[in-house]
Amino acid sequence: MKRRDFVAAATALTALPEFAQMHEERHPNFKPHPRLEEIFRDLSAPLHRRLKRDRSRKAAIGREADLSQGYSLAIADHAAARLETSAADFHLFMSVAMAVKPRSAGYAIRAGIGAPEGCPAGAPEAYHLRVTDAACEITASDAEGIRRALIYLQDEMLVRGGPILPLGELSRRAVIEDRITRSPIAPYRWVSGWELEHQRDYYPDEYLNKLAHCGMNGIWVAGLLSRMVASKTIPELGPGMHRLDKLKRLTERAGRYGIRVYLFCIEPRALPPDHPALARHPEIRGAQGRCLCVSTPLVQKYIREVMREMFIEVPNLAGVINIFNGERQTTCWSSEKTVQSCPRCRQRSQGEVLADSLNGFMEGIRQASTTAKLIAWGYSGNQATGLTSFFPHLHSDVIWMGNFEHGGEKTVHGKRVGVHEYSLSSIQPSETFSRVAREVNSGGRSTWAKLQIGNTYELSTVPYIPVPQVVYEKLVAMRELQVRGSMMSWIIGGYPSPMLKVAGESAFAPLQPRDEVIRRVAASDWGPREAGRVTEAWEQFSRAFQLYLCAFEVFYFGPITRCPSYLLHLEREARRAQPYNWGLTRDRIKQPYEDEVARWLGEFSAEEMIASFREIATEWGKGLRILRDCCAAQPGVSQLGSQRAVAAAAGLQFKSMANVIEFYTLRNRLSSSGPNEQRRIVRRLLAVTKDDIAIAREMLRYVALDCTIGWHSEIYDYSYSEVLLKEKIQHDGETLRTLERWERGGVEAATLEALLPTPPPPRPTPGNWRDWLRWGD
Repeated sequence: MKRRDFVAAATALTALPEFAQMHEERHPNFKPHPRLEEIFRDLSAPLHRRLKRDRSRKAAIGREADLSQGYSLAIADHAAARLETSAADFHLFMSVAMAVKPRSAGYAIRAGIGAPEGCPAGAPEAYHLRVTDAACEITASDAEGIRRALIYLQDEMLVRGGPILPLGELSRRAVIEDRITRSPIAPYRWVSGWELEHQRDYYPDEYLNKLAHCGMNGIWVAGLLSRMVASKTIPELGPGMHRLDKLKRLTERAGRYGIRVYLFCIEPRALPPDHPALARHPEIRGAQGRCLCVSTPLVQKYIREVMREMFIEVPNLAGVINIFNGERQTTCWSSEKTVQSCPRCRQRSQGEVLADSLNGFMEGIRQASTTAKLIAWGYSGNQATGLTSFFPHLHSDVIWMGNFEHGGEKTVHGKRVGVHEYSLSSIQPSETFSRVAREVNSGGRSTWAKLQIGNTYELSTVPYIPVPQVVYEKLVAMRELQVRGSMMSWIIGGYPSPMLKVAGESAFAPLQPRDEVIRRVAASDWGPREAGRVTEAWEQFSRAFQLYLCAFEVFYFGPITRCPSYLLHLEREARRAQPYNWGLTRDRIKQPYEDEVARWLGEFSAEEMIASFREIATEWGKGLRILRDCCAAQPGVSQLGSQRAVAAAAGLQFKSMANVIEFYTLRNRLSSSGPNEQRRIVRRLLAVTKDDIAIAREMLRYVALDCTIGWHSEIYDYSYSEVLLKEKIQHDGETLRTLERWERGGVEAATLEALLPTPPPPRPTPGNWRDWLRWGD
């Protein structure tokens, strides 16, 4: 395929309609941010868009193969049809990045299906390479192995800075077989709607291609079964006809890139008490009058039916990831208290009830598919009791997934810090996850890990946190525990990034040393000359981020997600930012800038938290200086400037977080302080406010440069943006002038005692069962 033909085809595939052209039903408060289109365009942009060849680099005779005079690519007929996109991608890479044209008499790359040497029989994505002066022979166990091999060859050339391959042989295979992420622009929560009910496609072709190059091979999409699958068993619990066409199209299109699609759900979901299904079939009413009781034959039949029907209609669907317990109300046995209101389930053990639920899902899937997977995600199941008795009741094909870090701990400056959320500031799995994984594996069942590789709520408003060394170590720990798959992101963290790339590289055997893997990933963007220095910068970021005091109160209730646009006010704010301090309520109402410092600290003092974030910012800055020098060596490359902007934005958020905590801590001391102490506090408040305004001004540069900075995928909006930063600069300018007046004439007690105006609460919208989960979640 000629380059212009391929580009034209890619453009046609990724040309997406504007939001203005969409006509699906939306919540009245849901108005997508105008810059969302920029993120679409960024995800849709071609992966290969600039020359990455160093023409001074020549192949070393006797050690490297030279492809500079042309190449040919031949894929065995029975695999070629599945690999059209991979072949086109390889040709575009050679043309754009390496400036080499295909030539029939050129260096021969031949790929076929067979038994790859050095790989166990049945190993997934396995391939063997034999590279000589004249040809490269690829033998793979299946088409996906060839796909991985072609991407590996591209990476080999990027590492060398030219169309050059090392002579010799290599075998590789996946040991973490399933590596799943999600589009950062797919709606789900904060009344943004169910993505499968939107007309828009949230997975542009080039986004899928970038994921494949990062080593990802799966995506998850959220859905509610009662809005997707028609039922004959309980007709009131579903649409009149199946609504699965969009899911089917996505599985087919993603499959062209080796990306499998999983449905994420929380089922069987409890219903509103007035739901017609409960009125028509009162015998299925379980705990609290809301749960679909899985101890009833009709509910078990319903579960099997909807699974069977979905996999018949969407045969390429890879599986279902189900939070069956612990996150939302599902079975009657969510807790000992809840189950008491169900006359059937209270007579049974939790393990028996949960096993009945999961077995129904697995049996229904197996009625339509012999290969699709059911991943049972017990969100709080790592801490559940009775797991030993639970697992033997489960269908042997059910896969267990647990949260990797929850319940763990780390040490910062000799102090124990509990880890109770997904964390990139800690490395090791919790002891609870490790124990459960060993228990599951010993019974012959597969274990998956749920973690967040791109970013976490510790810093959720940058597209990724550049700490790839941490990711590598996590993957090492997963391998040691024989983890077979991973859901590598929640709603945040799905941008193609060095983080996902390191995870993808580290999922294959043989595992290369850490610095070699990181340097290889750095070279793919920065080139071999800067790869070493970029690796140093990332190492510094990784060390700095591990200083984070990761109490969940810090990033759920504290201001870091909205920094540096967080307003500094001298008056009191009576309201809290609910449910999380991210900028919007669940109904998309702008939140106040709450000032309740004690709510942000967890087990730490304000002084500890301020010192911690200042230390993180200082150590982070050392890595930024290295990255700045690397950018200076390659001026004008927007992709590299964007990577530096992401790292710089993270550094500013650390600085601003320290400022905000210090500002409100000091403000709260003013009223009880004497005149001399007040003067000292006012001088410090002036310095902190000036610094935070300067930080906001600097952040304006980065949000202008990269549209993903400030975007929060879960609230489906910006937690900080140009508008919010300018609002902060103006507001804090007024705060500054007040402080300057106080410095001259003393503190005005009336201001400190005043409450900020509280707008009237929004009117509650009357609703009924038809509005239940209508807009996602």
